[in-house]
Amino acid sequence: MNIVLFSALYKPSIGGVENYTEQMARTLQADGHHVSIITYDISTNPSFESLPEGNIIRLPCHPLMNGRLPLPRCSKLNRRLWKNLKELETDGIVINTRFYPLSILAAKFAKQKGIRPIVLEHGSAHLTFNQPIVDIIVRLYEHSITLLLKHYKPSFYAVSKKSAEWLTHFGIKADGIIPNAIDAPAWRKQASPRDFRQEQSIRPSTPIVSFVGRLVPEKGILQLIEAMRQLEEGRKTCMLLVAGSGTLFNQLKNNLPNNAKLLGSLSKPDVAALLLQSSLYCLPSRSEGFATSLLEAAASGTPTLTTNVGGCDELIPDERYGFLLKDASANSIAKGITEALTTVANDAEMGARIRNRVEDEYSWERSCELLTSALIRNKLA
Repeated sequence: MNIVLFSALYKPSIGGVENYTEQMARTLQADGHHVSIITYDISTNPSFESLPEGNIIRLPCHPLMNGRLPLPRCSKLNRRLWKNLKELETDGIVINTRFYPLSILAAKFAKQKGIRPIVLEHGSAHLTFNQPIVDIIVRLYEHSITLLLKHYKPSFYAVSKKSAEWLTHFGIKADGIIPNAIDAPAWRKQASPRDFRQEQSIRPSTPIVSFVGRLVPEKGILQLIEAMRQLEEGRKTCMLLVAGSGTLFNQLKNNLPNNAKLLGSLSKPDVAALLLQSSLYCLPSRSEGFATSLLEAAASGTPTLTTNVGGCDELIPDERYGFLLKDASANSIAKGITEALTTVANDAEMGARIRNRVEDEYSWERSCELLTSALIRNKLA
């Protein structure tokens, strides 16, 4: 099949949707399909590239909100690229996320091609910029653009049960779930040789708790740091290692308890090494569609303590596989870390249990099969 994947953001931009798009494209290519990825150029990347995952076509845009909301830019190049796209042989179209202007343009493109597209939902809550007035405007915008997208009658799918539930907020019933995934053996194999325990002078008897992600309010990092402060005051022994960058980095750097350290942004091999050396992974996020970091922790055999975000239903079906927080308050996180570390110390099989589950149920090959089956159904309908 000739498959076109639309994703408003793509590498070198870093994020869950970008990773999903790349890995799905690689798997589709390996399965014998021909893939084209249509995205926006939020910096100064080539308009066209041929990469292992397929042909990348980058449209010119206005990168608003530091690139988080790219808007189409009228130009000769833009018109020429769209003209070339219309001549592209296409059997299936996938649109990642609802709320970008590119999603509407992609749906219009699909209509011109006579193809019913698949829209993949990656979220589980409204977008937030942590500014009340801005967030209200963003919610109105999200509802409006979703209503416009529904006009094209696409098939809606989700990356997790939570994402499917979230679609009902917009009056949409998901046609199915095409989950986020990971190549677990490859993830472990590419781990770097870095020894974070040695680098950070952590005693062998001290459990390492890790956090990987953007340092922004919605990820719950402020509450996690406050929880570590409570554990320090209560003389509970563990060390939090935080990997990532973001708007809160300097604020956190100047206000860290002694049992927490900032590592900055890490490469994927270094993240794998960190998770493999951790006793517990903590993700107190406000919302996630299906957090890639949950899959990475599971692939590393590291139990997770997390809020009830997308991916939990899939990876943590019960307490034998991980730990769910009642809420994202510092008190709950501190209590959760203490109880989770005690359980992990007494259940040597928990890591292997979650690792086996992610390998058996959440491979890219399986998600690729689900996607191609959905595309074929749309083509035959």
